Amino acid sequence: MTRRSTVSVRNALRERFHRPGRSSLVAVTALLACFAASVIVPGSASANPIADKRAQAVRIAAQIQRNYDKMSALDEQLNTANIRVAALQTEIKHSQRDATVAKGHVDQFQRQLAVRAASLYRNAGTDSLGVDAGTIQQEGAQSVYAQSTAARDRAMIDAYQRARDASRETERRLQRAQDEAKQQAKAATDARNALNAANASQQRLLAQTKGELGVLIQKEQQRQDALAAARARADAQRQRDAQRQRDLQRQQQRSAGNTIGGNNGGTSSPPPIHVVATNPRAQLAVDAALNQVGKWYEFGSPGPNTFDCSGLTSFAWAQAGVSLPHSSGGQYSMLPHISISQVEPGDLLFFGSPIHHVAIAIGGGQMVEAPHTGVRVHVTTMYRGGFTGAARVP
Repeated sequence: MTRRSTVSVRNALRERFHRPGRSSLVAVTALLACFAASVIVPGSASANPIADKRAQAVRIAAQIQRNYDKMSALDEQLNTANIRVAALQTEIKHSQRDATVAKGHVDQFQRQLAVRAASLYRNAGTDSLGVDAGTIQQEGAQSVYAQSTAARDRAMIDAYQRARDASRETERRLQRAQDEAKQQAKAATDARNALNAANASQQRLLAQTKGELGVLIQKEQQRQDALAAARARADAQRQRDAQRQRDLQRQQQRSAGNTIGGNNGGTSSPPPIHVVATNPRAQLAVDAALNQVGKWYEFGSPGPNTFDCSGLTSFAWAQAGVSLPHSSGGQYSMLPHISISQVEPGDLLFFGSPIHHVAIAIGGGQMVEAPHTGVRVHVTTMYRGGFTGAARVP
């Protein structure tokens, strides 16, 4: 193993993995801190308990939605970490190979030094490295021979020490890479568990608040019913007095022809969107995305039975033969950007800063997205908050 290859492995490990590993852990820690600071505090009592309780439910629901955005951002962090760990495993294999080669060089130099030491012991006046007595005489002096063999010995010892140092350094880098891979895996698992627990707690709080709101509304309805009954009794006499006049008015209406009929109107479902993409591959991607509508969102899932946001878009374009990374930020970085006015069916829409959500446009101002936990893949408007940019798959 050469000194240059050892330096290359050391630099690759340091630049690619140690610094990004720490930054990803800082990002995960920051997200968890945001969850810890987002506890909902019930509002103070006022003259309208129903309005207060409804406002509290709205606040909790809004916080849950913000939590989903944070979970989406963490999903992006974890996807990036998974890509980094996969590359780290490859680097570990390379380091293991280099360590084996370096150990072989050390063993080789150890054997050469052992042979040389034995030769010097057995042949006090003869150079076992290939210089015999005749060569010494040709060189002209015993001192020249002694200097020549001593230089060879020093060179051999230096080469042995370099190989030994390179082997030790490679083994240290290998251990650091293995520790980094374990650290990334543990951080991802801990963050996922903490986020799931935080979101479940807020979901329970929302359910409790909605239950309390229902009780208040029921009591208010009972009070309103009692007031209505009292008003009805008070009006009964006036109604009897006016009954004759109403009967007369009805008779007049019947004689003129009753023009009041039933309401035959109604609402109808909007026609389905007819998606026509500008090229066959975009058409395949859009059709694939629409075929996933109704499937559940799952944290970190690439499909085909459940999806997260970047899992859906990468799956859809994979049906058109295009490979995209399972990462919304990675997709945005690798694709050419376009303005929102240029968006066509098949283009990708990105949201958040940093980017943590992606959807696929289907035309008509709509898109298909896998939004967050508890919601299925669906069609929705592309004009929502947090829009960052759009990109087109070539």
